[in-house]
Amino acid sequence: MSASFNSVSFYERGGDNGLNVPRWDAKYNLVTKIIPGGDPVIQRIGHDVQRLAMPIRCTATELGSLEDSADGSSHTLTWSGGSDSAVLESIGTPLEVKPGVDMFFATLNFIRVS
Repeated sequence: MSASFNSVSFYERGGDNGLNVPRWDAKYNLVTKIIPGGDPVIQRIGHDVQRLAMPIRCTATELGSLEDSADGSSHTLTWSGGSDSAVLESIGTPLEVKPGVDMFFATLNFIRVS
């Protein structure tokens, strides 16, 4: 499926031949304090940011543009899950599918802004 971030187009890849497309995760921050001779104390801090690890297929040019977009700024991510404001936190090690074909696989790691 075609997707884009910061006006750079690429293709979403799920695991297992396009199945199992990832979605935003959910996490709650907790801190556990161990009290000597007493019960542990659990402090509830709040919801953590939501992250998404999206496997993609792209060209070298698209990959370069995505690398430029990993600048800490929020942009629009348009994908199979809808449209979200997100920050591109990192790009997992890109793999060239076959030399001379101009096709790369990578994983884009996003943080949801809203």
